[in-house]
Amino acid sequence: MTHISFRNIINFTIQCMLFSMILWLSISNVALCSSNSDCDHNHKVFKEIKQFSQWSVVLEHEINDRTLRKQTRCYLIANPLYTHAFPDIANRKKSHFIALYLPRGRFTFSEYAGFKLNTYKGGEISVGQKIFGLRTYREIYGCTYSSTDDVALMNMMIQMRNDDFFTIRNYKKQNLSSALDFEDENNRENSTILDYYSMAGFRKAAKYAQWICDRDEMLD
Repeated sequence: MTHISFRNIINFTIQCMLFSMILWLSISNVALCSSNSDCDHNHKVFKEIKQFSQWSVVLEHEINDRTLRKQTRCYLIANPLYTHAFPDIANRKKSHFIALYLPRGRFTFSEYAGFKLNTYKGGEISVGQKIFGLRTYREIYGCTYSSTDDVALMNMMIQMRNDDFFTIRNYKKQNLSSALDFEDENNRENSTILDYYSMAGFRKAAKYAQWICDRDEMLD
């Protein structure tokens, strides 16, 4: 089983989702706290319910003790199979790629990089011959830019075989002035981190997460 801090990863995934205004406008069914006082009464329970090869399906139940409103979220989480870092990164925390299931069969994607990212150079997801940009959030997270990218990325991923992989390229933040950090191409290339993720089990995990979340939504 994948050892991860569900609360930290899932909290940033939700923040990442809300950070994109285009995506926010497309997910009206995602329930949010109507006030800070409502949020104070919420508590969350996370459980890894099934493993499909390289992908974990994680279920989150958020319950408001005052209103008794329950919300269920489903996540697919994977760790990279291996990483190429130029140069090697010391003290990097374990990175994760996260797919959050949204209503009506949609997913949105994000990553936890495990180190501080270069905010002048966003990350990139490469799937086949297609590249999707990642918006840097709070220096250590990457989010897709829009629901349009999410749909295109998901359509490509479900067509891939179990022995396929995709990559995420990031650039480490440098201790330089902002001008040098932006202009020094050699320095940016020498701080490249390339993570390889396996597609083994992804399609089964996605179908299972959709079934679980849609079922729970109907039961609610």
